[in-house]
Parts: sequence; structure tokens; C-alpha cells
Amino acid sequence: MIRAERRDELKAWMLDHGVDVKVHYPVPLHLQTVGRSLGYKPGDCPVAERQANEVMTLPMNEYLNESDMDYMSEQIHGFYA
Repeated sequence: MIRAERRDELKAWMLDHGVDVKVHYPVPLHLQTVGRSLGYKPGDCPVAERQANEVMTLPMNEYLNESDMDYMSEQIHGFYA
């Protein structure tokens, strides 16, 4: 997992360049339906809310090789260049 400014734009860039990135928790737990009974509202957990907007998961499995990882890194650098 990485934290990224402009995460959603980076995600679209990566997908367009063949890298299957994922966003697993786009809404922090305290703001999901299951957490509403706890009474939290937006702004109550600023770190979790910031991470929900910045975190995405890069591919990670036993089939990745060094060139795959280099390619992902190059794409991230290319996006921010």
C-alpha cells in the first residue's frame, strides 16, 4: 500500500498503463453504515479520513518480478513528473 496525493488521478493513470491498483477502503470505517451507530461524524477521525482519500494498493504477489516492480515505479514517477 502507498499513500498518494491525487490518489484517484494516479489510480486512473496506473489502470490506463496496465497496473491493476485497488482502493480497498474509500470510506473510513467510522463513516460507513456499520459505524453510524457510534455517532462519529466527518472530521472526528481526521487521520482515518485523510488515509481513506490517499491510500491505494499496488499489485503484490509471488508472480511479480523485478521488471514488473520497476514498471510500477516508473509509472508512478511518470504521473508526478
